[in-house]
This record gives sequence, C-alpha cells and structure tokens, in this order.
Amino acid sequence: YTPKTDDEVTFHFNQLDKLWKLGTDKVEWVDLTNDEVIRICENGLKSNSIRSIFHRAKKDTSRVQFWDIVRFWDNKLADQISRYEAVREAKVKTAHKYVKAFVGATYKALGSNPENLLNVVFDVQRSLKDFDNITLHQYGELKTLSNFVENAKIIEKLELNPINDFTYKAQDKYFALYEQLGSIDNPILKSTKSYLEKRGLNAS
Repeated sequence: YTPKTDDEVTFHFNQLDKLWKLGTDKVEWVDLTNDEVIRICENGLKSNSIRSIFHRAKKDTSRVQFWDIVRFWDNKLADQISRYEAVREAKVKTAHKYVKAFVGATYKALGSNPENLLNVVFDVQRSLKDFDNITLHQYGELKTLSNFVENAKIIEKLELNPINDFTYKAQDKYFALYEQLGSIDNPILKSTKSYLEKRGLNAS
C-alpha cells in the first residue's frame, strides 16, 4: 500500500530502507554446497527434506552469511542514490512524437480539415507577435536556449565531463538572442543571464 503523495518517485526514494528490508525479508540467499544443490534439484526430495537442508545451512556459521550482510541497512547507500533529470538530447523521434501530438490535438479540437493545421500555426504566430513581440522561430530558439541551460545545470550538479559543453552553447545562443530581443522582458533570457553570471561569464 502506497499512501497518497504528490511525488511518488521522491516518496519511494525516501522509503528505500523500508523497501530493502521488505525485499530481504521475502527473499533469502543461502550458501549451499554443490552436493546439496544437486540433491535438491535432481533427487526429487520432499519439501520437508529441502527445508531441513536450508535450515542446517543457515545455522552453519562456517558458511558465508551473505544475506546478513545485504540485509543490513545504515543509510550509507541512501546518500549515494539520487534522482536527476537526464541530459536532454536532440532526437528526431521526439520531434516526430510532438508533431503527431500537435496534429492529433488540432484535429480533436477543430476537426479534420487540413487547413486547420496552418490556421493554428498562424494564430500562434500572431499571438506571439502581439503579446511577446517575438516570432515563432525566435520562440523556438528561446526553448533551445532553455534546454542548453538546463543541461548545463545537470552536468554541473553531477560533475560530468561531457563532450559538448552546454554552458558555452547556452552562452552563444544567449548572446545571439539578446541582440535581437534584449529589450524584451523574457523569463528565459533573465534566467539565462542569471545563470551565466553565476558561472562568472559575461552575460550583459
């Protein structure tokens, strides 16, 4: 039974010691000899005889008490386990999925006239121009910039050494967009500037 929680993944990570104990209580490893394994597997022993073999093996202190080792939990492992967002990679399959999602959502809302697809794109372009004073292409570039920054934060947090340095990719994209949109009160530009300044990079 899992209590109601807003973040089930975090809940389960916080309960790892209890889940481990539950698992080791239900499953057990016993140090059997080769002869005992053969007797159990090939001789068709009755369940009582098999239980006796396991019981004697568990009581034999000269055997490896492996299960007593793995059953022990002192939360040292918990400090080494963490959940993190994977670095987001550019994937054509992901783009295909979003295109299909867009088509499906548009048809579901407006019907199956193919002109609806273009109408939605034009409406979004007008909305971006009227309210944010940016083009649809610039909106896409801002999302790309946001992606670079998030990847850079993940890499910094995990102390990775990636082939591509997303921090400098973010910096280059930021400078290019700032020249176009510097006067725009955009949250992505603001957060990127703050991040780059924190890294000691010139974001002005």
